[in-house]
Amino acid sequence: MIYNLNPSKHSVNAVRIGFLGGTFDPPHNGHLMMAQKAIEELGLEEVNFAPSRLPPHKTENHLTPIAQRVEMVRLAILNQPRMLISYVDMDREGPTYSVDSIKILRGGWHESTEIYFLMGMDFAREYFDLAQAGGVIQLCKLAVLARPGLARILMRSRKNCRDCASGSS
Repeated sequence: MIYNLNPSKHSVNAVRIGFLGGTFDPPHNGHLMMAQKAIEELGLEEVNFAPSRLPPHKTENHLTPIAQRVEMVRLAILNQPRMLISYVDMDREGPTYSVDSIKILRGGWHESTEIYFLMGMDFAREYFDLAQAGGVIQLCKLAVLARPGLARILMRSRKNCRDCASGSS
């Protein structure tokens, strides 16, 4: 199940595109499943896989070289016509943040394009603590894939959020 964290009315003419960034070291069936679920449940035209050259939370010493990770993603999505690979981070210097990648990609898409930032629930729990999350929220709609065993955590978090908002504890 995909949780659309900021549902809104969609423009009938808007193209919906998913952005799935990550190290993809290696890409796995969970990534493909997340992309396919997002296509089906959110009505996305495509999902762009964007391998990060140097994510801020990892060190280059422990990463497979970006060219090899890009090739692994290319092979993984080879027979998936609605799954594409983005080379936006391949040659960028320094840490590669999703917010910067999305800004670059947004510049090449029509202004009415709706971008969905896709992530697994385990990453979502960490991501909302990162400094760049606010920028992503300004540019995209967030969609979080509930992974087996983690759906219960989301429901508990939602309840806690409602309790906090109402002043209960």
